[in-house]
Amino acid sequence: MSERPDFYSELVAAGFSTRTRNALTSNFSPVTSLEELRTRPWGHRNAPHTLSRQLWRTPNLGRKGMAEVEVFREGGDPRTARPRGMTYMNVPLDPAQLTALDAWIASQPKPLSRPQALRRLAVRGLPSTTDVTVSDEQHSWGGEAVMTVPKPRKLK
Repeated sequence: MSERPDFYSELVAAGFSTRTRNALTSNFSPVTSLEELRTRPWGHRNAPHTLSRQLWRTPNLGRKGMAEVEVFREGGDPRTARPRGMTYMNVPLDPAQLTALDAWIASQPKPLSRPQALRRLAVRGLPSTTDVTVSDEQHSWGGEAVMTVPKPRKLK
C-alpha cells in the first residue's frame, strides 16, 4: 500500500486515483500532507526546486496524476481531472491508403514521419478559416510535430 498510511487515507477521501495515491505516498514524493500539496508554491516544471518540477520527477505519477493535483489545488474534484495536451488517436489505414500516404511522404521536399504527414494532411483538409498551424519542433517529452488550433477570434 503506502509508506504513509494517514496521508494515503487523506488522498482516498479527497478522490485521487490509486496510481496517484501510490505515487504521492512513495518515498520519492516531495509532499507529506494534503495541506502541503494544496499550499506549497507551484512554480514552473522547468524551474529547479519547485513543487511542479519535483512532482514531474516523481515515479509513476504521470500526466493524469499531475492533472489530478492541479485540479485539487484549484479546489476541484481530482476525479474530474483530464490531462492537458495532445489527444492521441489510432487511425486504421487499409493497404491502399497506407501506400498513398507513403507516396505523398516521398513527394515532400523534407522527410516526414507518418504521424507528421497525417497532421499536415489534416491541416490541408480543414477549412481555410480555422487558422491552423503545424510545428515540426521536437518537444522535451520526445513528441513530434504538434498541430494547434488557436481560439476563434471575435468578429467586429
